[in-house]
Amino acid sequence: MKRYLAAASILVGFLGVTGAEAAQSIFIGRIVFTGSSGAACIPVNPVGERQTIRFMPAGIDNNGVNSIFTLYWRSGGQQDKPRSATSYTLASNSFDGTPRPVKGVIFENGPKNFVNTPVIAVTSVTQNNASLDATTQFVSASGEIQNWQDEQGCTVSFTAAFTKQLRN
Repeated sequence: MKRYLAAASILVGFLGVTGAEAAQSIFIGRIVFTGSSGAACIPVNPVGERQTIRFMPAGIDNNGVNSIFTLYWRSGGQQDKPRSATSYTLASNSFDGTPRPVKGVIFENGPKNFVNTPVIAVTSVTQNNASLDATTQFVSASGEIQNWQDEQGCTVSFTAAFTKQLRN
């Protein structure tokens, strides 16, 4: 339990969330990994795994200028408790079809920055309205992540679906 609380505290601090801020648009959902390529993927191949994901798109409500994907990993017999988290931050931009380098951090017994810079390309985004904005309630996305889990040369593909949760 202490480790779970410590990880949650680290994530809150990393994302810069405080109770005094105005509303943020946070999308929570599930991600499924649909493919992988590269010999480096063998020890970390997530194909077929489904995990919880949190998405904070840039420029919506009070989300700021960075776009953030955070994956929460569960394992073993404790499916209700996160084992670790991986966060990808795209500075001053939005995820789109362009492969973009991001800051990657793994949270497991404390934060660890990636050595190999992850690159994310979100190749498809669909939402319930014309554009991703403050009125969006549902988002689905697909794409790929290069240097998955800090393994240079490992690329994984994913699809994800999110619903909006407004947070003050």
